[in-house]
Amino acid sequence: MQDTEHLAALGIEVGEVKYDREKVAAHARNLANTVKGNLEKSLIGLDVEVIEDRGVLVGGGKIKGDQTGKVYTAKVGGGGGEERRKGALLVQ
Repeated sequence: MQDTEHLAALGIEVGEVKYDREKVAAHARNLANTVKGNLEKSLIGLDVEVIEDRGVLVGGGKIKGDQTGKVYTAKVGGGGGEERRKGALLVQ
């Protein structure tokens, strides 16, 4: 209420606020998909295998996929003094 009075003093009238829930949800989904896509591209650029699944940490740097039941383990290797990590990112 105080903000409305302050804006009125500046010559600004504020009316009823309306929103379209479906458009807000669509915008949120689009934003999340954009972030996911950019993250995947970055990881692929770093030579990381991206696997879409839900997973459970089973210890020792291993993740078990819910859908496949497959256990994924990160690999560490490289040469020339540079350590490169290859692994799996489980996203959904």
